[in-house]
Amino acid sequence: MTMFKTIATSTAIATMALAPAFPAFAQTEEQATPAIEDVSDAQVGAFVTAALAVAEMQTDWFARIEAAEDAEAQAALVEEANAAMEATVEETDGITLAEFIAIGEAAQTDQELSERIVAQMEVAAPEDMGDG
Repeated sequence: MTMFKTIATSTAIATMALAPAFPAFAQTEEQATPAIEDVSDAQVGAFVTAALAVAEMQTDWFARIEAAEDAEAQAALVEEANAAMEATVEETDGITLAEFIAIGEAAQTDQELSERIVAQMEVAAPEDMGDG
């Protein structure tokens, strides 16, 4: 279970850290992220569902971006990745992109919320991740 917890935590941290890598996840003035104070279990579940879906996409996108021939191609792929990941979050029942970002930001400073997310990931993540 230690290996799984490491993977789950890494996935959570990677997803929460998407803002710098993928600007679609970054807060903009037009899209101010609302503060999340009381995150329900349903919101945590939706966050985890979206985070795991985005994490699955990350490896492919990062590899494609790294393999791009030049900066222009990389920029185009980053835009495409942003749109795909944003759509994935928006298509997840029970959470909006703004809520996803707010929960991810809150989890960086709220230990209890972070632990709830990791615990939910242990339940929701594919079984083969736990066997490592």
